[in-house]
Amino acid sequence: MTRQERRQIEREFFNYKSNREQAADYVASSALNGFAIDYSHERVQASSGNSVERSLINAISKEERLYRWCVVFQKTLDKYRWEQKDKLIIKKYIERKPRWRIMNELSLAEPTYHRWLTDILETACMWAKEFDLL
Repeated sequence: MTRQERRQIEREFFNYKSNREQAADYVASSALNGFAIDYSHERVQASSGNSVERSLINAISKEERLYRWCVVFQKTLDKYRWEQKDKLIIKKYIERKPRWRIMNELSLAEPTYHRWLTDILETACMWAKEFDLL
């Protein structure tokens, strides 16, 4: 896992809650805002493409990407379920607690914290590559 991949995984994990909400609401809100045809004025052919179709494809691909990152988060969390590592994931990425507080609450030494975090991110990297996100 490269440093850039690690940063991207952590950014998406920190954004898990908003990604989950956006993935669910993105297509619905886009349908109300821009996918309908406006018949209030005369139609003019400006380009050789269907802009509504292009917008719909972009919306679906963005929603799908956000959904895939949510699946990566869930699969990583499920792998470490019933271990302390799942608590580390929740405390760090959902509750956004600082490192020292997580180490204190889980009774972890700093080397153990970093080793567990590396294990978690390696697993997430594997899932992200499986879903063609990296």
